[in-house]
Amino acid sequence: MRGIKKDFFGNQVLTDINFTLGAGQVLGLCGENGAGKSTLMKILFGMDVIRETGGYSGDILIGGAEDYDDRGWNNNVSARERLFALALEALCKL
Repeated sequence: MRGIKKDFFGNQVLTDINFTLGAGQVLGLCGENGAGKSTLMKILFGMDVIRETGGYSGDILIGGAEDYDDRGWNNNVSARERLFALALEALCKL
């Protein structure tokens, strides 16, 4: 994730969030209540609530590929569709 920003109706909740997670790595995400952990994960998983509240800005890269914009996913694909596509993509690499 690179440069992720999100606001809810003018209230900035995430600003310039960046992290890289390599294959096989596990990342712990800690923070106080209201810090934006759940919002960040909802962005990553493509949850409908993010799109319904104005989307987000920034890039999500998988396997070094450019962000979801290349697939039209940035704010327009449901979590179910995104997870299905990612699972199918992973199976095709086996």
